[in-house]
Amino acid sequence: MKERFGRVGTRKTGITLPKILVKNSFSLVLVALAILCASVLAQENTTDYWLNIGQDLMKEGSYERAVEALDRAINITPQNTTVLISRGTAFNMIAVGSQGQAHTDAFDKALKDFDSALEIDPKSAEAWVGKGRVFRDMGAFDNSPGKYNESLANFDRALEIDPGNIEAWRGKAAIFASQNNFDEALKYANKATEVGPNNPWAWISKASIFASMGNYDEAIKTYDRALEIDPQNPAASNGRAAVLDQVGH
Repeated sequence: MKERFGRVGTRKTGITLPKILVKNSFSLVLVALAILCASVLAQENTTDYWLNIGQDLMKEGSYERAVEALDRAINITPQNTTVLISRGTAFNMIAVGSQGQAHTDAFDKALKDFDSALEIDPKSAEAWVGKGRVFRDMGAFDNSPGKYNESLANFDRALEIDPGNIEAWRGKAAIFASQNNFDEALKYANKATEVGPNNPWAWISKASIFASMGNYDEAIKTYDRALEIDPQNPAASNGRAAVLDQVGH
């Protein structure tokens, strides 16, 4: 009798799943993982995936890494104008921040991307603006009136297509401001705020021209307008602070 009680007391009470159920559950996990991996790989092989990564890297100022991501996007869809314009912009920023042959090569690559985009879509105002920026920045480095004129021609081409293009008006204002032609610069800056009253960058462009003219009161008011629209805009807050330093506040 004690023997029987001893055997009962030592008996295991856990429930063991049949082997077939264990195998089936493990198989389901493997299938789920395979589907997940396939989904991730499929997403990574899309143009939009690499375009979004490239544009995010550009916002962070990581232009070389942005080009690498945009290269992947172009390898998938070579005729995508949005990707070409984004990569051209990244190359232009690399050129602005570099020197020597790397500086020249990056400008050339930027122009090539914008020209490629325009071959695909000659009516892309954004591509004309991008090309205009490249010539503007080249002109600033070389102090070349010819490049400034080429830049203005590209901005004008963009405005023929899209008269409300704020960046084209800002681009024209910047060129005349760099030549100390502030009356002309202010005319185009006014046009930028007219077509884009809720765009903080239009007001920032205008404020910087007022500051360059020595009209500090108007500069501060205009920076304030930009900050009303975008209170976290560093260009507006830094520009306003610089003007206050100038007037001794």
